[in-house]
Amino acid sequence: ELSFELAFRGSRRNIAISMNTLSTGEGRGNTTGVDTNLGGSARLFWQQEFHNLVMGTDVDFGTLDSQNIVNGSQRLDRWALYMNDTLTIGRFSVTPGIRYDHTSSNGEFWSPSLGATCAVADSTVLRAYAARGFTTPPLGSTYGTGFFSVPNPDLKMEKVWSFSLGFETAALKYLWLKTTYFHHSVSDALTTQPMEEGTFKPINGGKQRREGVEVEIRTTPVYHLSLTAGFTFTNAEDRNTGEVVKDIPRYVYDMGILYDDSRFLRALLKGRYIDWNASPENNGRYSAMIWDLNLSRKFSLPGSVAGEVFFTAHNLFNGDQYLFDMYQSPRRWFEGGLRFTF
Repeated sequence: ELSFELAFRGSRRNIAISMNTLSTGEGRGNTTGVDTNLGGSARLFWQQEFHNLVMGTDVDFGTLDSQNIVNGSQRLDRWALYMNDTLTIGRFSVTPGIRYDHTSSNGEFWSPSLGATCAVADSTVLRAYAARGFTTPPLGSTYGTGFFSVPNPDLKMEKVWSFSLGFETAALKYLWLKTTYFHHSVSDALTTQPMEEGTFKPINGGKQRREGVEVEIRTTPVYHLSLTAGFTFTNAEDRNTGEVVKDIPRYVYDMGILYDDSRFLRALLKGRYIDWNASPENNGRYSAMIWDLNLSRKFSLPGSVAGEVFFTAHNLFNGDQYLFDMYQSPRRWFEGGLRFTF
């Protein structure tokens, strides 16, 4: 069986950048930026008795316009190719994969992965996963300028080896539960280097260990309504000093209400709170939960073509949740698009 899926997406949001960061408390006013992103993805599925092969590509074109960006505007264009195959024999399955990513700002990266599952009961599955991955530095780190920041166009991607082990079960009455232990070994982590003139330059200089646990819960639907909740704890340590690394989320809480009627509408109202564990000098704010509203509806087209229209309202209640006061949370913003399956 062969099928094909195509999706398009786009967003445009205003970003407020505060310049009130002098140690004297002297105000420097605010500047604004516009973050624009267009992209899409395509996936090809091939199913056979023991195989479930997926091949795909992701493409994104992003632009950040701001007075605090070199030349007033910079682009981050990304494209990727990937392939993975799930081989299933009885209660066991194994999924090897490979992915190649290319960016216009920070180079390229190869990401191998290997996952495995075992169905120990009809409603309980054990999972294990290992992968090499990366994080692309934001344009604000690569090209950002300001009273205290110096751009570094030579920044490389943060590299990580990730390992996880967990299970999911529906054996509990009215509840679905998933829990995962994870361990990330990070190299070339972003850090800052003090400069002689009193400014700071972002560099790839850190080695970190991040480990913790994730828990997800979902109730059984009643009249198409269900409740969701999640929790993540992360302990981040500097591998050289053993100290807790600041500016990395320590606790994350999720909660949501899901309405899922496949014949009419899928709607999810979801809130997220992040304890950023920020350094005091960052003047971060994260007392509010950020709520997003996601709406989608599937439809059929002639032949074997199926489509889906989706719409998302981000930061629905204009909450503040940010690590640095120079890069504050965007106000309410929207995105939407179409997905097609052939």
